[in-house]
Amino acid sequence: HAGVPLIVCSGDRPAELRRQGAGQTIDQVAIFGVATRWTHEMPVASEVDEAVGRAAALRAFTHATVDAGPVHLNWPFRKPLDPPGPLMPPAPSLPGGAAVRSAPSPLLAELAAAHERGLVVVGPADHQSATLAEIAAFGARWGWPVVADAASGMRSIADGAAPIVRTADLWIDDDDLAGEAPDVVLRVGLGVTSAALARRVGSWRRARTVLVGPGVEWPDPDATADTVLAGPVAGLFATD
Repeated sequence: HAGVPLIVCSGDRPAELRRQGAGQTIDQVAIFGVATRWTHEMPVASEVDEAVGRAAALRAFTHATVDAGPVHLNWPFRKPLDPPGPLMPPAPSLPGGAAVRSAPSPLLAELAAAHERGLVVVGPADHQSATLAEIAAFGARWGWPVVADAASGMRSIADGAAPIVRTADLWIDDDDLAGEAPDVVLRVGLGVTSAALARRVGSWRRARTVLVGPGVEWPDPDATADTVLAGPVAGLFATD
């Protein structure tokens, strides 16, 4: 749900032993259901060329990082399960480098320039600290409060001049705030974990609501969003 790149490798027995009463053998194919970005059943490890495994690893790496989430590789092995000799790990060859970044969003800048009463709500996500700092700088630049969900990572970012709100879930349900709706709400990442905050954000039906980097989970249970900025969040809030 948080879009954390993760490759799960499960050890298994060959397919012909499943549902045959073989010890320590269960059906692990697609065991995580629809929670993974990609699931793949590997051939028996000792019966294919190493290139097959490396191709699967590359595809798993790509799905986990580009689609930002978990993938599952199920690896069947035959007995003897112990290797016949010392293991020689291959040299790493998967691509590395900086995370994908987006260009600064003209839409976000236009909305901020046109509306004084704006709010940024950062939900649970696996954003890099540099991305969170960009969001904080955006709030400071335009004077928009940044509401930080407990699972957002935003609460650990130094305030500087940014109005980061860390305790909104404690007072956001106050009846005195019922009519204090912002003009624009930018919802970053997944939906907030606080029920009180989620209720309040969902009640602002007349506000212009933009989903920023929603990922595969669509954080709009109240159907208030009218605009979506998909893709990586890194760089979208840059003010330079």
